[in-house]
Amino acid sequence: QQQQQQQQQQQTLRRATGPLAAELEIMIAEPGVRRGGLGRESLLLFVDWLLQQVPRVAYFVAKITDDNDASRRLFEGLGFAVHKHLAVFEQTELRLPASGARALCERHWAAEAERAPARGPGEQHRRQPEVGGRADALLTRLCDTEADSSARRDAASLLAALPVASISSEQLSLLARQLASPHNCDVGGGAISVRRAALLALTQLCGQPDGLAAVAATCLPVVRELLSDADADAREMAVRAMSALGELADCAALVGRLEDEEGDVRSAAADALVVLRAALCAADVGAVAVLCVSHGQEEVRAAALAVVGGVGAG
Repeated sequence: QQQQQQQQQQQTLRRATGPLAAELEIMIAEPGVRRGGLGRESLLLFVDWLLQQVPRVAYFVAKITDDNDASRRLFEGLGFAVHKHLAVFEQTELRLPASGARALCERHWAAEAERAPARGPGEQHRRQPEVGGRADALLTRLCDTEADSSARRDAASLLAALPVASISSEQLSLLARQLASPHNCDVGGGAISVRRAALLALTQLCGQPDGLAAVAATCLPVVRELLSDADADAREMAVRAMSALGELADCAALVGRLEDEEGDVRSAAADALVVLRAALCAADVGAVAVLCVSHGQEEVRAAALAVVGGVGAG
Protein backbone atom coordinates (compact mmCIF):
# COMPACT_ATOMS: atom_id res chain seq x y z
CA GLN A 1 0.00 0.00 0.00
CA GLN A 2 2.85 2.39 0.82
CA GLN A 3 4.45 1.62 -2.52
CA GLN A 4 1.17 2.36 -4.32
CA GLN A 5 0.92 5.71 -2.52
CA GLN A 6 4.45 6.60 -3.56
CA GLN A 7 3.68 5.69 -7.17
CA GLN A 8 0.51 7.81 -7.08
CA GLN A 9 2.45 10.76 -5.67
CA GLN A 10 5.08 10.45 -8.41
CA GLN A 11 2.38 10.29 -11.09
CA THR A 12 0.73 13.39 -9.63
CA LEU A 13 4.02 15.27 -9.74
CA ARG A 14 4.68 14.22 -13.33
CA ARG A 15 1.20 15.41 -14.37
CA ALA A 16 1.68 18.83 -12.80
CA THR A 17 1.02 21.54 -15.36
CA GLY A 18 2.50 24.58 -13.62
CA PRO A 19 5.94 25.40 -12.28
CA LEU A 20 6.83 23.73 -8.99
CA ALA A 21 9.10 24.65 -6.10
CA ALA A 22 11.06 21.85 -4.42
CA GLU A 23 12.05 22.46 -0.80
CA LEU A 24 15.21 20.68 0.33
CA GLU A 25 16.22 19.60 3.81
CA ILE A 26 19.22 17.56 4.89
CA MET A 27 20.72 16.28 8.13
CA ILE A 28 23.87 14.24 8.68
CA ALA A 29 22.99 12.77 12.06
CA GLU A 30 26.33 11.17 12.99
CA PRO A 31 28.80 13.89 14.04
CA GLY A 32 31.79 11.72 13.16
CA VAL A 33 30.96 11.68 9.43
CA ARG A 34 30.13 15.34 9.04
CA ARG A 35 32.29 17.68 6.93
CA GLY A 36 33.24 14.80 4.65
CA GLY A 37 31.24 15.86 1.61
CA LEU A 38 28.27 13.56 2.27
CA GLY A 39 25.83 16.47 2.54
CA ARG A 40 26.87 17.94 -0.79
CA GLU A 41 26.85 14.56 -2.53
CA SER A 42 23.43 13.68 -1.12
CA LEU A 43 21.92 16.98 -2.18
CA LEU A 44 23.33 16.65 -5.70
CA LEU A 45 21.96 13.13 -6.05
CA PHE A 46 18.53 14.21 -4.84
CA VAL A 47 18.42 17.36 -6.99
CA ASP A 48 19.54 15.37 -10.04
CA TRP A 49 16.82 12.78 -9.43
CA LEU A 50 14.16 15.49 -9.02
CA LEU A 51 15.16 17.21 -12.24
CA GLN A 52 14.76 13.95 -14.14
CA GLN A 53 11.60 12.71 -12.43
CA VAL A 54 9.75 16.01 -11.97
CA PRO A 55 10.57 18.21 -14.97
CA ARG A 56 8.15 20.94 -13.80
CA VAL A 57 10.43 21.95 -10.93
CA ALA A 58 11.25 25.61 -11.56
CA TYR A 59 13.43 26.30 -8.53
CA PHE A 60 14.75 24.77 -5.32
CA VAL A 61 14.21 26.23 -1.84
CA ALA A 62 16.17 25.82 1.38
CA LYS A 63 15.00 27.40 4.66
CA ILE A 64 17.85 27.60 7.14
CA THR A 65 17.73 28.78 10.75
CA ASP A 66 19.80 31.84 11.46
CA ASP A 67 22.15 29.97 13.81
CA ASN A 68 22.99 27.17 11.31
CA ASP A 69 26.06 28.66 9.61
CA ALA A 70 27.35 25.30 8.36
CA SER A 71 24.12 24.50 6.50
CA ARG A 72 23.98 27.97 4.99
CA ARG A 73 27.57 27.66 3.74
CA LEU A 74 26.70 24.28 2.19
CA PHE A 75 23.75 25.63 0.20
CA GLU A 76 25.48 28.87 -0.79
CA GLY A 77 28.44 26.79 -1.98
CA LEU A 78 26.01 25.01 -4.31
CA GLY A 79 24.86 28.31 -5.78
CA PHE A 80 21.79 29.04 -3.66
CA ALA A 81 21.18 32.77 -3.12
CA VAL A 82 19.24 34.56 -0.39
CA HIS A 83 15.62 35.15 -1.39
CA LYS A 84 14.25 36.62 1.82
CA HIS A 85 14.66 36.59 5.59
CA LEU A 86 11.79 35.14 7.64
CA ALA A 87 12.23 37.04 10.90
CA VAL A 88 9.26 35.48 12.65
CA PHE A 89 10.77 32.02 12.19
CA GLU A 90 14.39 33.17 12.52
CA GLN A 91 15.07 31.62 9.12
CA THR A 92 16.61 32.66 5.83
CA GLU A 93 15.09 31.35 2.61
CA LEU A 94 17.56 30.58 -0.18
CA ARG A 95 16.66 29.67 -3.75
CA LEU A 96 18.35 28.13 -6.79
CA PRO A 97 16.69 28.12 -10.27
CA ALA A 98 16.32 24.73 -11.93
CA SER A 99 18.61 25.82 -14.76
CA GLY A 100 21.39 26.57 -12.27
CA ALA A 101 20.79 23.28 -10.46
CA ARG A 102 20.95 21.34 -13.73
CA ALA A 103 24.24 22.98 -14.75
CA LEU A 104 25.64 22.33 -11.27
CA CYS A 105 24.78 18.62 -11.42
CA GLU A 106 26.19 18.18 -14.90
CA ARG A 107 29.47 19.87 -13.99
CA HIS A 108 29.73 17.71 -10.89
CA TRP A 109 29.13 14.39 -12.66
CA ALA A 110 31.44 15.32 -15.53
CA ALA A 111 34.17 16.04 -12.97
CA GLU A 112 33.42 12.76 -11.22
CA ALA A 113 33.72 10.90 -14.51
CA GLU A 114 37.13 12.44 -15.15
CA ARG A 115 38.32 11.41 -11.70
CA ALA A 116 36.94 7.86 -11.92
CA PRO A 117 39.98 6.21 -13.62
CA ALA A 118 42.24 7.45 -10.81
CA ARG A 119 40.20 5.67 -8.13
CA GLY A 120 40.85 2.23 -6.77
CA PRO A 121 39.36 -0.75 -8.66
CA GLY A 122 36.47 -1.20 -6.26
CA GLU A 123 35.56 2.47 -6.18
CA GLN A 124 35.92 2.82 -9.94
CA HIS A 125 33.54 -0.10 -10.43
CA ARG A 126 31.05 1.51 -8.08
CA ARG A 127 31.14 4.77 -10.01
CA GLN A 128 30.66 3.20 -13.42
CA PRO A 129 26.85 2.93 -13.25
CA GLU A 130 26.66 6.63 -12.32
CA VAL A 131 28.70 7.56 -15.39
CA GLY A 132 26.50 5.38 -17.60
CA GLY A 133 23.47 6.98 -16.02
CA ARG A 134 24.84 10.42 -16.80
CA ALA A 135 25.29 9.43 -20.44
CA ASP A 136 21.63 8.34 -20.56
CA ALA A 137 20.49 11.59 -18.97
CA LEU A 138 22.60 13.71 -21.31
CA LEU A 139 21.39 11.78 -24.36
CA THR A 140 17.82 12.40 -23.25
CA ARG A 141 18.55 16.11 -22.94
CA LEU A 142 20.31 16.21 -26.30
CA CYS A 143 17.34 14.54 -28.01
CA ASP A 144 14.75 16.79 -26.34
CA THR A 145 13.13 18.75 -29.17
CA GLU A 146 11.26 20.96 -26.68
CA ALA A 147 14.40 22.07 -24.81
CA ASP A 148 16.26 25.29 -25.45
CA SER A 149 19.15 25.15 -27.88
CA SER A 150 21.54 25.96 -25.04
CA ALA A 151 20.40 22.84 -23.18
CA ARG A 152 21.10 20.65 -26.22
CA ARG A 153 24.47 22.28 -26.80
CA ASP A 154 25.45 21.87 -23.14
CA ALA A 155 24.31 18.24 -23.18
CA ALA A 156 26.45 17.55 -26.27
CA SER A 157 29.54 19.12 -24.70
CA LEU A 158 29.05 17.38 -21.36
CA LEU A 159 28.44 14.04 -23.06
CA ALA A 160 31.67 14.48 -25.02
CA ALA A 161 33.48 15.26 -21.76
CA LEU A 162 32.67 11.81 -20.37
CA PRO A 163 35.35 9.15 -20.92
CA VAL A 164 34.41 7.41 -24.15
CA ALA A 165 34.99 4.05 -22.48
CA SER A 166 32.15 4.83 -20.07
CA ILE A 167 29.64 5.26 -22.93
CA SER A 168 28.14 1.99 -24.09
CA SER A 169 27.94 0.93 -27.72
CA GLU A 170 24.15 1.20 -27.50
CA GLN A 171 24.45 4.80 -26.33
CA LEU A 172 26.93 5.65 -29.09
CA SER A 173 24.66 4.05 -31.67
CA LEU A 174 21.69 6.05 -30.39
CA LEU A 175 23.78 9.21 -30.59
CA ALA A 176 24.73 8.47 -34.19
CA ARG A 177 21.09 7.82 -35.08
CA GLN A 178 20.26 11.38 -34.02
CA LEU A 179 22.12 12.60 -37.11
CA ALA A 180 18.90 11.74 -38.93
CA SER A 181 16.60 13.51 -36.46
CA PRO A 182 13.87 15.49 -38.25
CA HIS A 183 14.10 18.22 -35.60
CA ASN A 184 15.06 21.62 -36.90
CA CYS A 185 15.32 25.11 -35.45
CA ASP A 186 16.03 28.64 -36.57
CA VAL A 187 19.65 29.26 -37.46
CA GLY A 188 21.61 31.93 -35.62
CA GLY A 189 22.06 33.10 -32.07
CA GLY A 190 23.65 29.85 -31.00
CA ALA A 191 20.65 27.75 -32.06
CA ILE A 192 21.41 24.09 -32.55
CA SER A 193 19.15 21.27 -33.74
CA VAL A 194 19.19 17.74 -32.38
CA ARG A 195 21.15 16.41 -35.34
CA ARG A 196 23.78 19.15 -35.09
CA ALA A 197 24.07 18.56 -31.35
CA ALA A 198 24.68 14.88 -32.11
CA LEU A 199 27.33 15.83 -34.66
CA LEU A 200 29.00 18.11 -32.12
CA ALA A 201 29.13 15.34 -29.50
CA LEU A 202 30.45 12.72 -31.95
CA THR A 203 33.13 15.07 -33.27
CA GLN A 204 34.37 15.92 -29.79
CA LEU A 205 34.30 12.28 -28.67
CA CYS A 206 36.50 11.39 -31.64
CA GLY A 207 39.04 13.86 -30.29
CA GLN A 208 39.60 11.86 -27.10
CA PRO A 209 42.79 9.72 -26.97
CA ASP A 210 40.88 6.47 -27.56
CA GLY A 211 37.79 8.13 -28.95
CA LEU A 212 38.31 7.68 -32.67
CA ALA A 213 38.52 3.88 -32.54
CA ALA A 214 35.66 3.56 -30.06
CA VAL A 215 33.32 5.82 -32.02
CA ALA A 216 34.22 4.26 -35.37
CA ALA A 217 33.69 0.70 -34.10
CA THR A 218 30.06 1.44 -33.25
CA CYS A 219 29.08 4.44 -35.34
CA LEU A 220 30.73 3.78 -38.71
CA PRO A 221 28.04 1.30 -39.86
CA VAL A 222 25.30 3.72 -38.76
CA VAL A 223 26.92 6.69 -40.49
CA ARG A 224 27.52 4.65 -43.64
CA GLU A 225 23.85 3.68 -43.67
CA LEU A 226 22.72 7.30 -43.21
CA LEU A 227 24.78 8.37 -46.25
CA SER A 228 21.98 6.79 -48.30
CA ASP A 229 19.10 8.12 -46.21
CA ALA A 230 16.11 9.54 -48.06
CA ASP A 231 16.45 12.82 -46.16
CA ALA A 232 19.09 15.18 -47.54
CA ASP A 233 19.79 16.76 -44.14
CA ALA A 234 20.52 13.31 -42.69
CA ARG A 235 22.91 12.59 -45.57
CA GLU A 236 24.71 15.88 -45.01
CA MET A 237 25.10 15.18 -41.28
CA ALA A 238 26.38 11.69 -42.07
CA VAL A 239 28.97 13.14 -44.44
CA ARG A 240 30.18 15.55 -41.78
CA ALA A 241 30.27 12.79 -39.18
CA MET A 242 32.28 10.60 -41.54
CA SER A 243 34.79 13.42 -41.84
CA ALA A 244 35.32 13.32 -38.07
CA LEU A 245 36.35 9.65 -38.26
CA GLY A 246 39.68 10.58 -39.83
CA GLU A 247 41.81 7.67 -41.00
CA LEU A 248 38.96 5.25 -40.18
CA ALA A 249 36.46 7.01 -42.47
CA ASP A 250 34.92 5.31 -45.49
CA CYS A 251 36.35 7.61 -48.16
CA ALA A 252 34.89 5.57 -51.01
CA ALA A 253 31.40 6.17 -49.63
CA LEU A 254 32.14 9.90 -49.49
CA VAL A 255 33.25 9.89 -53.13
CA GLY A 256 29.84 8.43 -53.95
CA ARG A 257 28.17 11.42 -52.26
CA LEU A 258 29.83 13.76 -54.79
CA GLU A 259 27.04 12.57 -57.11
CA ASP A 260 24.29 13.41 -54.61
CA GLU A 261 21.26 15.21 -56.00
CA GLU A 262 21.49 17.87 -53.26
CA GLY A 263 24.11 20.59 -53.59
CA ASP A 264 24.68 20.89 -49.82
CA VAL A 265 25.50 17.19 -49.63
CA ARG A 266 27.88 17.40 -52.58
CA SER A 267 29.66 20.40 -51.05
CA ALA A 268 29.91 18.68 -47.67
CA ALA A 269 31.35 15.56 -49.32
CA ALA A 270 33.92 17.62 -51.23
CA ASP A 271 34.97 19.42 -48.03
CA ALA A 272 35.19 16.11 -46.15
CA LEU A 273 37.39 14.49 -48.78
CA VAL A 274 39.78 17.44 -48.70
CA VAL A 275 39.99 17.19 -44.92
CA LEU A 276 40.60 13.44 -45.25
CA ARG A 277 43.15 13.75 -48.08
CA ALA A 278 45.80 11.87 -46.06
CA ALA A 279 43.42 8.89 -45.80
CA LEU A 280 42.57 8.75 -49.52
CA CYS A 281 43.84 5.71 -51.38
CA ALA A 282 44.73 5.56 -55.07
CA ALA A 283 41.31 4.12 -55.94
CA ASP A 284 39.56 7.03 -54.19
CA VAL A 285 41.63 9.61 -56.06
CA GLY A 286 41.06 7.78 -59.34
CA ALA A 287 37.30 7.72 -58.79
CA VAL A 288 37.26 11.47 -58.16
CA ALA A 289 39.33 12.07 -61.30
CA VAL A 290 36.87 10.07 -63.39
CA LEU A 291 34.00 12.21 -62.11
CA CYS A 292 35.94 15.34 -63.05
CA VAL A 293 36.27 14.42 -66.69
CA SER A 294 33.40 12.13 -67.57
CA HIS A 295 30.34 12.78 -65.41
CA GLY A 296 27.37 14.15 -67.30
CA GLN A 297 26.32 16.73 -64.70
CA GLU A 298 28.25 19.96 -64.39
CA GLU A 299 27.49 20.22 -60.65
CA VAL A 300 29.07 16.84 -59.97
CA ARG A 301 32.12 17.66 -62.07
CA ALA A 302 32.50 20.94 -60.13
CA ALA A 303 32.34 19.12 -56.78
CA ALA A 304 34.92 16.57 -57.91
CA LEU A 305 37.15 19.34 -59.25
CA ALA A 306 36.95 21.08 -55.85
CA VAL A 307 38.29 17.89 -54.27
CA VAL A 308 41.15 17.65 -56.76
CA GLY A 309 42.05 21.28 -56.16
CA GLY A 310 41.86 20.95 -52.38
CA VAL A 311 43.87 17.75 -52.26
CA GLY A 312 46.49 19.17 -54.61
CA ALA A 313 46.79 22.37 -52.59
CA GLY A 314 47.29 20.35 -49.40
